[in-house]
Amino acid sequence: LIDPAVFLQKYTASAQYFLTDKIELSWRSFLVNGNTIYQASNRNVLRDVLFHQHKIELRTPDLLFRTYGSWESSGRAYDSRFTGIFLNQWAKSNDIWFLAYFEGYGQHGSHEKARLYADTVTVLQSLPGLRFRPRPEPGTPEFRQVFEEINSSYYRTQGGAGFYDRSSFYHSEIQYDFSKYTGRFADLLIGGNLRLYRINTKGTLFVDFEGPFWMHEYGGFIQANRWLWNRRIRLLGAVRYDKSQYFQGRFTPRLATLFFWGRERQNSLRLSYQTGFRIPTLEDQFIALDIGFQEITLGGTTRARSAFGLDRWMYSARSVAAFQAAASGVSDSATLAALAQQYLVRLPTDPVRPEYIQNYEIGTRLLLFKGLYLDVEFARAYYTDFVLYRYVIASRPSYEAGTTKPVALSNLDPNTYEGLINLRDGNTYGYNTATNVRDQVYADYASAGIEYAISPKILWTLSYSYASLTLSVAKDPSILPNFNTPRHKVGSSLYFFNLGRWSASLNYRWIDATEFDGLIKGRVPAVQWLDAQVGYLIPKYKVQIRIGGQNVLNIRYVQIPGGPRVGGLYYIQLIYDPALSR
Repeated sequence: LIDPAVFLQKYTASAQYFLTDKIELSWRSFLVNGNTIYQASNRNVLRDVLFHQHKIELRTPDLLFRTYGSWESSGRAYDSRFTGIFLNQWAKSNDIWFLAYFEGYGQHGSHEKARLYADTVTVLQSLPGLRFRPRPEPGTPEFRQVFEEINSSYYRTQGGAGFYDRSSFYHSEIQYDFSKYTGRFADLLIGGNLRLYRINTKGTLFVDFEGPFWMHEYGGFIQANRWLWNRRIRLLGAVRYDKSQYFQGRFTPRLATLFFWGRERQNSLRLSYQTGFRIPTLEDQFIALDIGFQEITLGGTTRARSAFGLDRWMYSARSVAAFQAAASGVSDSATLAALAQQYLVRLPTDPVRPEYIQNYEIGTRLLLFKGLYLDVEFARAYYTDFVLYRYVIASRPSYEAGTTKPVALSNLDPNTYEGLINLRDGNTYGYNTATNVRDQVYADYASAGIEYAISPKILWTLSYSYASLTLSVAKDPSILPNFNTPRHKVGSSLYFFNLGRWSASLNYRWIDATEFDGLIKGRVPAVQWLDAQVGYLIPKYKVQIRIGGQNVLNIRYVQIPGGPRVGGLYYIQLIYDPALSR
């Protein structure tokens, strides 16, 4: 199902033209194409994917303007999990395969032989009038043919495992430095941006069932900066306004101060208060992916939820399970209504809102003695309307033939007899939908680092960081916070510069174990690894040779639950640069 080989080719092209000594006009293009593996909730195989971006920029001492666009094509990408499921179902449905397994076990009394029987038998004793296909064997022409047919189709509900994505976005931004006019009082910077998205997945990933659609965002800012007390105190203030098409706009102010002391201002203290405004991602807003097994990952906007009925009713999974257990065998409408009143928990149907953050930070950088710096920082962030995913129970969709457009939804209205029966009998679907948490959520971040110049040619660094998220509803199993940051990280590096023609570096990293608690769940063990590099300069030819490796001890580790084990990477680089010298 998966060829793990990775092949990527990248191309860049750029040109700069100086209209005057101080005005530069530039163009840059970037293109990448190839094959790789992308681990999400399932393992996606990217084949012949293409991404390209083109940018034009005008830069002057006071003005910066840039505009760029990005385009992507999913090529022949597919979801390997569904490829495997549909390959098996091409031969026999699940029910038929299990019936064949039962027959095979009855005949042979062996699990291995029963599996072989179920995979290969074409006529069942209990269904003698029907013929079935044997499971296609990897490496055979039949396997390859079925494999390609499944992956060239895009709809999971119709046996397709492929992806279709031809989306793009366009971004422009401008900023102007008014300091030459306002510098007597403060340095002043003003800017703004506009971004347009064109969503084009034919309903295979997003809710563009009726065809591609556009979405826009825009924002602007003003920032002031002033030095005081012989440039030992710096005051900064800024305010942004951001607006997205599906959300209300919001202002976010930010304040910071830096204080420097010492003969050469080598020590500093920084304090800041910042507010932030995170617009939910395109996936959080518009994704609509039926991942099989009666479960859909769904965006939180009204546009996405209304297509599947989540703007009318949705329930906690725990309460639906309790209702079904209590209502088993009950058909009387009054009794069902009473049980629904007792057990069912309806969840708010409000669409997802942008996430708002208030961040407080304090940090200092100190010269302890010659060549030795200490940097310490602590920050706490308070979230309002923290964006996460929640597992809920809602209507079962029926799709238009040949598409994933819902055309009918099961009635789950508890005020109707039909709705109560559907809830009792499980005529429902599970949804992982983007939503907000109204409870208090905050995150802590702390770091400490040391830099020590042992000599002008040797530098040693040591760093530690800590991160945690406190979520008052974390014990609710339906809540999926998607906070997957390891709590502790440690790193240390040793750099050697200009040792004649030689240079070298040695880097050690340790990352604490972490628990993934989003759409992907599971534990990732702690890991440590060592990187090393040695360089040699040939000044005559302006060439440097570098030999090195990442994870040179080849310690196998995983980065995501269910992901592959990653080992060492070793490389040789040959760098030519006309500016290189000893």
